[in-house]
Amino acid sequence: MGRTFFCALAVKIVFLFLMNISERIINKNTFLWHKICMRKDLTGSVNKFHLFSPNL
Repeated sequence: MGRTFFCALAVKIVFLFLMNISERIINKNTFLWHKICMRKDLTGSVNKFHLFSPNL
């Protein structure tokens, strides 16, 4: 039980860390990212990313 919780927490921390890095990269290429969003709307991951990035 404890090990599963720790793994989930670690995954969440790594995920948020990666989101923070990619957000900084994308802020420099906002226009390019919006073009990618228009084409790659097949998965919900793109839509979820917008929730994490209020700057966009």
